[in-house]
Amino acid sequence: MTSVNRLEPDSSNRQDSSTSSAQATAFGQISFINALPVVLPLLEGRVSVPADLVFANPAQLNQMLQQRQIQLGAMSSFYFLEDGGFELFRDISISGSGQVGSVLLFSKDELRQLDGKVVTVPDSSATSIKLMQVLLLEELGIEPVLRLDTSSGSALDDDEVRACLLIGDKALAFDNDNSSKRFEKTDLAQWWHRCFELPFVFGVWGARKEWVRENEALFKEISRSLAVARDIGLNAMLDSVIAEAHKRTKLNHERLRSYFLEDLNYEFTEQHAQALALFDRLCKKNSLFLSSSFDKKI
Repeated sequence: MTSVNRLEPDSSNRQDSSTSSAQATAFGQISFINALPVVLPLLEGRVSVPADLVFANPAQLNQMLQQRQIQLGAMSSFYFLEDGGFELFRDISISGSGQVGSVLLFSKDELRQLDGKVVTVPDSSATSIKLMQVLLLEELGIEPVLRLDTSSGSALDDDEVRACLLIGDKALAFDNDNSSKRFEKTDLAQWWHRCFELPFVFGVWGARKEWVRENEALFKEISRSLAVARDIGLNAMLDSVIAEAHKRTKLNHERLRSYFLEDLNYEFTEQHAQALALFDRLCKKNSLFLSSSFDKKI
């Protein structure tokens, strides 16, 4: 049976928070609504995985994986590429083949004017930040000054901040707010698709290669369960997925239905593999894998 833990990296009460056997496999899952079509069928018991579900944002999951607190789970595509030590659960991803609506750059100026200017970025995912850097470098040849967004409100209230990258539920909520209409909005997945005619892969599921070698049957079982969960989440349980997403974001049901069925893509095809390989090459070309202390935080 699937059980659920909600853990933080380096949490001192990690063992105390567990409701299952110490021998159970911890399986990291993304806490944003974009993962709901996969994780809700697991949470509701429609599909079972022999593991404890551990929920956190992408950056926290990356940290847990890096520190070997967990051996398998969802992760950002940038972390998957940078680490190089994971085997993918095939046929599943969190991707977009055009606008996704939840990875948005809001700017006070035209994008080409952002060179050397302050752009705030979230601390919850590296992939979207690296995607923004790749697009700005490749298309416009510019490099803004990146600053972690630590504001409780809108970072754009600061005169020094010329643009703000928002992701996930926060991006969806701000885009739905009338105050966002004052700024130039760029959907990064749509920009990527316009440039390269490929989907962009934001998140994948994977397991440490050494864990896979020792648990081949379990790896295959979990891989099948993820694919089944996704299919149920996008079909039989879609109304439940939308209802849960509405409860978290207050976005209307029509917007959420289009978000899950049209904006996002949960497959991993040959095109997705090509897109991931291209992102890898562009990150290497622009030295984005040479992590600084700033990158380590995200």
